[in-house]
Amino acid sequence: MDLLIAPHQRSTATLLLATLALGLAACSATRSHIRMDESPYPVSLSPLVRATDGEVYGAEDLQLVGDFTYDYRSLHMLFGVLPMSRMRHDLAQEIERQVADAGGEAVVNLEVTSTYNSWTGLSAVLSAGVLPAGSTVEVRGDIVRLDTSAATSVEDGEERSP
Repeated sequence: MDLLIAPHQRSTATLLLATLALGLAACSATRSHIRMDESPYPVSLSPLVRATDGEVYGAEDLQLVGDFTYDYRSLHMLFGVLPMSRMRHDLAQEIERQVADAGGEAVVNLEVTSTYNSWTGLSAVLSAGVLPAGSTVEVRGDIVRLDTSAATSVEDGEERSP
Protein backbone atom coordinates (compact mmCIF):
# COMPACT_ATOMS: atom_id res chain seq x y z
CA MET A 1 0.00 0.00 0.00
CA ASP A 2 1.40 3.35 -1.03
CA LEU A 3 1.00 5.96 1.76
CA LEU A 4 2.34 8.82 -0.30
CA ILE A 5 -0.03 11.43 -1.68
CA ALA A 6 -0.11 11.69 -5.45
CA PRO A 7 1.14 15.02 -6.85
CA HIS A 8 -2.29 16.15 -8.09
CA GLN A 9 -3.77 15.36 -4.65
CA ARG A 10 -0.98 17.32 -2.96
CA SER A 11 -1.78 20.43 -4.96
CA THR A 12 -5.48 20.10 -4.09
CA ALA A 13 -4.66 19.65 -0.40
CA THR A 14 -2.29 22.63 -0.53
CA LEU A 15 -4.95 24.76 -2.17
CA LEU A 16 -7.51 23.76 0.46
CA LEU A 17 -5.08 24.54 3.28
CA ALA A 18 -4.17 27.89 1.73
CA THR A 19 -7.87 28.76 1.37
CA LEU A 20 -8.47 27.83 5.00
CA ALA A 21 -5.49 29.90 6.13
CA LEU A 22 -6.68 32.91 4.12
CA GLY A 23 -10.16 32.47 5.58
CA LEU A 24 -8.78 32.51 9.09
CA ALA A 25 -6.68 35.55 8.23
CA ALA A 26 -9.76 37.32 6.90
CA CYS A 27 -11.61 36.58 10.14
CA SER A 28 -8.80 37.84 12.32
CA ALA A 29 -8.33 41.02 10.30
CA THR A 30 -11.64 42.60 11.32
CA ARG A 31 -10.99 44.96 14.20
CA SER A 32 -12.37 48.03 15.87
CA HIS A 33 -11.81 49.98 19.07
CA ILE A 34 -14.51 51.06 21.50
CA ARG A 35 -13.91 53.88 23.97
CA MET A 36 -16.04 55.81 26.41
CA ASP A 37 -13.49 57.85 28.36
CA GLU A 38 -15.56 61.03 28.50
CA SER A 39 -18.86 59.41 29.47
CA PRO A 40 -20.69 61.54 32.03
CA TYR A 41 -22.30 58.38 33.44
CA PRO A 42 -20.65 55.36 35.05
CA VAL A 43 -20.42 52.29 32.80
CA SER A 44 -19.83 48.80 34.19
CA LEU A 45 -19.33 45.39 32.62
CA SER A 46 -20.78 43.83 35.77
CA PRO A 47 -24.13 44.29 37.54
CA LEU A 48 -22.37 46.54 40.07
CA VAL A 49 -21.78 50.26 39.76
CA ARG A 50 -19.61 52.57 41.84
CA ALA A 51 -21.09 55.95 42.80
CA THR A 52 -19.04 59.15 42.92
CA ASP A 53 -18.73 58.78 46.71
CA GLY A 54 -17.07 55.37 46.21
CA GLU A 55 -20.08 53.35 47.34
CA VAL A 56 -20.80 50.22 45.29
CA TYR A 57 -24.40 49.48 44.41
CA GLY A 58 -25.74 46.14 43.18
CA ALA A 59 -28.91 44.89 41.54
CA GLU A 60 -30.91 45.22 44.77
CA ASP A 61 -30.16 48.97 44.84
CA LEU A 62 -30.78 49.67 41.15
CA GLN A 63 -33.90 50.09 39.06
CA LEU A 64 -33.85 49.15 35.37
CA VAL A 65 -35.13 52.07 33.29
CA GLY A 66 -34.03 51.14 29.77
CA ASP A 67 -31.73 49.25 27.43
CA PHE A 68 -28.53 50.63 25.95
CA THR A 69 -27.96 49.52 22.35
CA TYR A 70 -25.35 50.51 19.78
CA ASP A 71 -24.62 48.54 16.59
CA TYR A 72 -22.17 49.02 13.75
CA ARG A 73 -20.40 47.13 10.96
CA SER A 74 -16.66 46.86 10.69
CA LEU A 75 -15.55 46.35 7.07
CA HIS A 76 -12.16 45.87 5.45
CA MET A 77 -10.53 44.75 2.22
CA LEU A 78 -7.26 42.99 1.43
CA PHE A 79 -7.49 40.92 4.62
CA GLY A 80 -7.53 43.89 6.98
CA VAL A 81 -4.89 46.02 5.27
CA LEU A 82 -7.48 48.48 3.94
CA PRO A 83 -10.21 49.42 6.45
CA MET A 84 -13.47 50.49 4.81
CA SER A 85 -15.24 51.69 7.93
CA ARG A 86 -14.44 53.75 10.97
CA MET A 87 -12.29 51.70 13.34
CA ARG A 88 -12.56 53.86 16.46
CA HIS A 89 -15.93 54.29 18.15
CA ASP A 90 -16.30 56.63 21.11
CA LEU A 91 -19.57 55.72 22.81
CA ALA A 92 -19.55 58.61 25.31
CA GLN A 93 -22.07 60.76 23.39
CA GLU A 94 -24.33 57.79 22.67
CA ILE A 95 -24.24 56.75 26.34
CA GLU A 96 -25.03 60.32 27.40
CA ARG A 97 -27.97 60.55 24.99
CA GLN A 98 -29.53 57.17 25.73
CA VAL A 99 -29.09 57.33 29.53
CA ALA A 100 -30.52 60.86 29.68
CA ASP A 101 -33.47 59.88 27.44
CA ALA A 102 -34.26 56.93 29.75
CA GLY A 103 -33.89 59.00 32.92
CA GLY A 104 -31.05 56.78 34.10
CA GLU A 105 -27.86 57.33 36.05
CA ALA A 106 -25.56 54.52 34.82
CA VAL A 107 -25.10 51.59 32.42
CA VAL A 108 -24.44 48.13 33.88
CA ASN A 109 -23.97 44.67 32.38
CA LEU A 110 -22.32 46.16 29.28
CA GLU A 111 -21.64 43.45 26.71
CA VAL A 112 -19.84 43.70 23.36
CA THR A 113 -20.45 40.99 20.76
CA SER A 114 -18.82 40.72 17.35
CA THR A 115 -20.20 38.31 14.78
CA TYR A 116 -18.41 37.52 11.55
CA ASN A 117 -20.40 36.96 8.39
CA SER A 118 -18.96 33.78 6.89
CA TRP A 119 -20.42 34.51 3.44
CA THR A 120 -18.54 37.79 3.10
CA GLY A 121 -15.44 36.05 4.46
CA LEU A 122 -15.73 33.32 1.88
CA SER A 123 -16.19 35.85 -0.92
CA ALA A 124 -13.16 37.78 0.35
CA VAL A 125 -11.04 34.62 0.33
CA LEU A 126 -12.18 33.56 -3.12
CA SER A 127 -11.51 37.05 -4.49
CA ALA A 128 -8.04 37.20 -2.87
CA GLY A 129 -9.18 39.97 -0.52
CA VAL A 130 -10.55 42.28 -3.20
CA LEU A 131 -14.16 41.92 -2.05
CA PRO A 132 -14.92 43.40 1.38
CA ALA A 133 -15.35 41.31 4.51
CA GLY A 134 -16.43 42.34 7.93
CA SER A 135 -18.30 41.80 11.14
CA THR A 136 -21.27 43.23 12.99
CA VAL A 137 -20.56 44.62 16.44
CA GLU A 138 -23.38 44.87 18.98
CA VAL A 139 -23.03 46.75 22.27
CA ARG A 140 -25.76 46.06 24.85
CA GLY A 141 -26.30 47.11 28.44
CA ASP A 142 -28.88 47.94 31.08
CA ILE A 143 -29.65 51.58 31.83
CA VAL A 144 -30.31 51.92 35.56
CA ARG A 145 -30.84 54.48 38.29
CA LEU A 146 -30.68 54.24 42.04
CA ASP A 147 -33.89 52.76 43.37
CA THR A 148 -35.03 55.31 45.95
CA SER A 149 -37.85 53.03 47.09
CA ALA A 150 -35.34 50.36 48.19
CA ALA A 151 -34.63 50.19 51.88
CA THR A 152 -31.36 51.74 52.99
CA SER A 153 -28.73 49.22 53.89
CA VAL A 154 -26.59 49.19 57.00
CA GLU A 155 -22.83 49.00 56.64
CA ASP A 156 -20.50 49.15 59.63
CA GLY A 157 -23.40 50.25 61.83
CA GLU A 158 -24.22 53.31 59.71
CA GLU A 159 -27.18 53.81 57.44
CA ARG A 160 -26.42 54.15 53.76
CA SER A 161 -28.89 56.16 51.80
CA PRO A 162 -28.93 56.52 48.01
